[in-house]
Amino acid sequence: MIDSLVRPARPAVPLDPSRRADHPVPDRGDRRGDGPLLGRALAAWSRPGRQTRAEPGTDTAPPTAPPQLLYAGTVDGTGVAVLYDGRRIARYTDGPGGDLDLGRADGADPTTAGAVVLHRRGTALRYLLAPWVDAAETRRIDQPDAAARPLEHPDGVTAATPGGGPHPRGRAAHPDRRPGRSAARQRQPDQSTALTLAANRAG
Repeated sequence: MIDSLVRPARPAVPLDPSRRADHPVPDRGDRRGDGPLLGRALAAWSRPGRQTRAEPGTDTAPPTAPPQLLYAGTVDGTGVAVLYDGRRIARYTDGPGGDLDLGRADGADPTTAGAVVLHRRGTALRYLLAPWVDAAETRRIDQPDAAARPLEHPDGVTAATPGGGPHPRGRAAHPDRRPGRSAARQRQPDQSTALTLAANRAG
């Protein structure tokens, strides 16, 4: 069982998305030092079970080496931890049994790795944005003349926004699909809202 995490040092300057590979993403969140929460997240990934859900085509096997911690914090009153093993993003949501959602990330690059779904409450989503993302906004696809609305994101966590629209990370941005549930019971996201990201440019 994997019982440790990789935790890169925090960079002294903003991350340049064009040189992402040169700067490991630092961990964030107000519970980065919460050993019990991180231990439960690692245990959930080390022993996939009934509480594990994965995007189609995503391997559910445990990581073979210590994964990297991307985020650990309390979101809408719930403990959440996001881990990365070089191929997959794992989102652990605390609760009875603990939920683990897996999504592929092996094809990600700076243009597609801007955000990952951090938490869902009803039809609203919160995203964890990459450190190189400087601005985020939402726009109504069905109202092309309406102005975009800025989306606040302190410490990389966005305010709640209606779910749906183009997913900025593809599969790994939306690891909420639950195979086996009937189509009638699956949540249908609001497809009229899109998330747009702008990256900073380090000098």
